[in-house]
Amino acid sequence: MNNLEIISTLINTLKGMDRKIYAEDSFEMLGIDSFELFELCLLIEDRLNITFNEEELMQITCVYDILKLIEGRS
Repeated sequence: MNNLEIISTLINTLKGMDRKIYAEDSFEMLGIDSFELFELCLLIEDRLNITFNEEELMQITCVYDILKLIEGRS
């Protein structure tokens, strides 16, 4: 499972939906508020055994932003 698939699974589980998630999808468009985005980031950290700092979290607006952060940890 690649990182986009992992994020997609977590978003769909978090939001109780079943839809295709694209890297360019904004969290606003997906109906994810700031609390849910924080929760999503915690789930990603646990799943991939990585850590995001507060400054990075403040700059996330779309799925691609998280993918870039993950790739920076690889």
